[in-house]
Amino acid sequence: MTHRKIKLIFTLLTMTMLFCIHLSPTESAPSSTNEITNKIFYLNGEKSEYPIINVNNDGVNFIINRDIQSYIADMRAAIDSMPKTTASFHYKIYYNDSSVLSVGFREYRYYYHAAHGNYFIHNIVYDKKTGKKISSSDYINLTVTDLQKAINNGSASIWGGDGQAELTPEQITSPTYVSQNYYLEKKSGKLFIGFVYPPYDLAPWS
Repeated sequence: MTHRKIKLIFTLLTMTMLFCIHLSPTESAPSSTNEITNKIFYLNGEKSEYPIINVNNDGVNFIINRDIQSYIADMRAAIDSMPKTTASFHYKIYYNDSSVLSVGFREYRYYYHAAHGNYFIHNIVYDKKTGKKISSSDYINLTVTDLQKAINNGSASIWGGDGQAELTPEQITSPTYVSQNYYLEKKSGKLFIGFVYPPYDLAPWS
């Protein structure tokens, strides 16, 4: 299923490394403001939060909320398996219209005596009619060669850390795969698709 006919302008995103691509969006109906309920919980004193999704379809709600609970369960299991581990879990709704929901989950874990903590970032784009996950190929069939060309010709901008530090092509290594960890985001009336890479894949932690 193709959700958008698109034209491309590459913006490349990284602490995680992030490659963002500008899509030419069609107009879509806005989402309901009461679809998402924020829930707060604490793990070893650390504040965390997660969303409860309600799109007026019980089957879809079950699928999406089950996914969210599975991420939280994985984090709890990791904490329980290692003594003195701390963690926090947060989310961001990147894009939400009448048919598509793009949500990102950011988990931080610190293992006792580790040099630094680790981030685990999961981004998912859901079809709100079915609850199924939408592949990035529904928006763009991107190859590693396409990505590298965008870097080389300057049509890709590169961002690191929390997305605030702009990098040059010389500061990253060449991507060897197209990440399937992606999100959609609308800025200044333009729709973007962002491909997220984990720490160390394209640049040092620093």
